[in-house]
Amino acid sequence: MSDTVAAVVVSYNRKELLIKCLEALRNQTHKPDAIFIIDNKSNDGTPEFLLDKKYIPKLPVNDSNENQLIKHRVCSLNNPYENIETNYIRKCENDGGAGGFFEGMKQAYKERYDWIWMMDDDGIPDENQLSELLKAPPKYKFRNALVVDINDYSNLAFGLKGYNKVIKFIEKKYIENRANPFNGTLIHRDIPKKIGFIKKEMFIWGDEKEYMLRIRRSNIKIITISKAIHFHPESKATVQKFFFGLINIPIKPYPICFLYYRNMGFLHSTYNKKALFKFFAKFSFYYLFIKLSIKDYKLFLKYYLDGWRNSYSLPNSSIIDNH
Repeated sequence: MSDTVAAVVVSYNRKELLIKCLEALRNQTHKPDAIFIIDNKSNDGTPEFLLDKKYIPKLPVNDSNENQLIKHRVCSLNNPYENIETNYIRKCENDGGAGGFFEGMKQAYKERYDWIWMMDDDGIPDENQLSELLKAPPKYKFRNALVVDINDYSNLAFGLKGYNKVIKFIEKKYIENRANPFNGTLIHRDIPKKIGFIKKEMFIWGDEKEYMLRIRRSNIKIITISKAIHFHPESKATVQKFFFGLINIPIKPYPICFLYYRNMGFLHSTYNKKALFKFFAKFSFYYLFIKLSIKDYKLFLKYYLDGWRNSYSLPNSSIIDNH
């Protein structure tokens, strides 16, 4: 009997992209056994859209204080007699990509699927992606697709090992110890069994890096498989360069940038204390001498130190509402 696979798709207010992703899952040459659609309390009509497209048989209850699960079945797009179980989970709160992946991983693990295949709603798996991921030797339990720019197939969406061109990796079968999670990421259930689930409190920016660092600490092999392609929009990250490019500062959208500072504080205190000085110096320079904002600098300090202490109270609504 072959291993079972559950695809997990996390979505928030991108219903058209979500449907494209779901159709790509239904079009795989090796079908997933189940799809978990994690809706982070979208307010753009996502449930109605899923109902119209026949991914769910009914709408969830409005303003529920609990997560709602609606089960259904959809057919494969290239075999009408082959069904895929769908599990639509309507979250009662938006707890970001981290919370969505936590929920999806937890549910797929609970239902005892062998593999958990993770992605955002704006990614499109190539039709052979799952088939290629499953071909890797059993010793590889964390397998990532090669994430390609959906608008330019010659470029990577996020870069890998310092390179941005697909041609750098096309000859390689496996790229070890490098990955762009959670974009077409296949995780064996032995991993959450050993190290637990995603750190859901991180909300956004850092949860995928934290999970990778936890995996490395446990001596679990990480690979990217070059023939498994995942199409995704290129990174929207903005980097400001100062002093002729000697100082590069990643700039995140305001005000959710403070969640990034908090998460980096946790990552530094837990995995790399030596990174504190360089990070602190960069953003102190940015807020005090470029942005000239004492108020925002104090917020930067607060959130960074919160993360350093692993203090993860929920961010206020003005930050959540911006993502």
